[in-house]
Amino acid sequence: MDSFMPHGHCFLWIPSILWTSVISDALIALAYLTIPISLVYFIRKRRDMPFDWMFIAFGVFILACGATHVMDIWVIWRPDYVVAVSLKAITAVASVVTAIAMVRLIPIALRIPSPAQLAAVNAELQQANNDLRAAMERAEVANRAKSAFLAAMSHELRTPLNAILGYTQILKRDKSLTVPQQTGISTIQQGGQHLLALINDVLDLSRVEAGKMEFHPRPVRLGDLLSVVADIMRVRAEQKHLYFELELMEGLPQAVSVDETRLRQVLLNLLGNAVKFTDCGAVRLRVSPLPAATGQAAGMALLRFEVIDQGVGIAAEQQEAIFRPFEQAGDPSRRAGGTGLGLAISHQLVRLMGGALRVDSAPGEGSRFWFDVPLPVADVPGAQAATEHIATGYAGPRKTILVVDDVATNRALMRDLLGSLGFRTLEAENGTSALMQAQALGPDMVLLDMVMPGMDGIETMRRLRADARTAATPVLMISASSTREEEERSLEVGANAFLSKPVNQHDLLREIGAHLKLAWTE
Repeated sequence: MDSFMPHGHCFLWIPSILWTSVISDALIALAYLTIPISLVYFIRKRRDMPFDWMFIAFGVFILACGATHVMDIWVIWRPDYVVAVSLKAITAVASVVTAIAMVRLIPIALRIPSPAQLAAVNAELQQANNDLRAAMERAEVANRAKSAFLAAMSHELRTPLNAILGYTQILKRDKSLTVPQQTGISTIQQGGQHLLALINDVLDLSRVEAGKMEFHPRPVRLGDLLSVVADIMRVRAEQKHLYFELELMEGLPQAVSVDETRLRQVLLNLLGNAVKFTDCGAVRLRVSPLPAATGQAAGMALLRFEVIDQGVGIAAEQQEAIFRPFEQAGDPSRRAGGTGLGLAISHQLVRLMGGALRVDSAPGEGSRFWFDVPLPVADVPGAQAATEHIATGYAGPRKTILVVDDVATNRALMRDLLGSLGFRTLEAENGTSALMQAQALGPDMVLLDMVMPGMDGIETMRRLRADARTAATPVLMISASSTREEEERSLEVGANAFLSKPVNQHDLLREIGAHLKLAWTE
């Protein structure tokens, strides 16, 4: 090594040449040093960048190049050419590797979308989002139109049903009817109630799909609820010569907080299907307590409800479809007995109660529908009222009731029912006439239809309450729209109670008796 001369001899140690070379190499080395630092900073800030390893390889290459320029300064005074050559060899390797990598990377990099392509894709995505938003708005409009249509259809169908079922209730009070006549009236009533159930199913499904289904839990004696369900289904089962069994396992709470109407609806749907699709054998309703689930709050009971039948069974490939609206499984000849909504509604109601409706079944081996729901344990409520009796009149002075309805058959129905019980009745076909008669004649009670042309029941109710002569008169609001919103609106403006059409005779007389403080006679 000592035989080598410093590189400065090549410059003849001429200061201008030597220092120009030194300064140039120093600036180049400094620039080469800043490039890797900038690349490292960039990669750390943009970790989402593809091919980050290529930036690192390029940085190593640039750093090696900078090191060779530093070495060029060094060998001007120190002839360490072996080190300089080694460093150049390292730089050569880094250069070759980087060059090869670049060549292989270019086709891949070319596939990366250009800014113009990305802008086009973003524009397409924005258009798709706009189209989706417009479609959602159209769907919402269609959904509102569907809800309005169903509400209107419900009103129009309930109005004639009110007359059909109302007059069957009046006719059934006649003790002089022959057995065939009683049977015929019962058949009419059952047909009307079946049609009403179908209307309610369609409305319930619409409410569930629109997210408007509301639950109103209250303390309920579990045994009483299940006994009522069992009594209803036992009659249906016996009509087909089937054995019905209610099986209550040990450990059930005496009372739970639940929406009694909705739970009963689910059980009746499941049991009705079980009876329908079972030709011989038994149908069983079993209710049992389950161990508390992990994380279950204190004061909750996890209950399992099972409906077991020995019917035709359901094939595995049909078991998912039966929970969809308007879908039915099994023999097509059996499908005429319903709309196919019962299981779909039950499935959704159980889900809203915090459970899941499931089925175990096989063709020819019967079916088992079951669901587990957590229900709050409640204090035992007071005993339910005794069985309803048929009233024939009431004690005390005669009462006058004003019947307000724009449909003449509805007024005639109420006139005939109330007249048979000894009431005097007044009639009004609109809100204006109702106000005039109520203020002039002072009836003891007003039965007010909610939906009427002109002044509707809500506005009529407001004006009745605003007038000192009628402010305290009991008013029962009656409507063919059976929604919770309608009931709340009625009560907010001052109605004493709300009844939906078709009006149940026992419900009507219960409210009349409570607000007029009547003692019914039989």
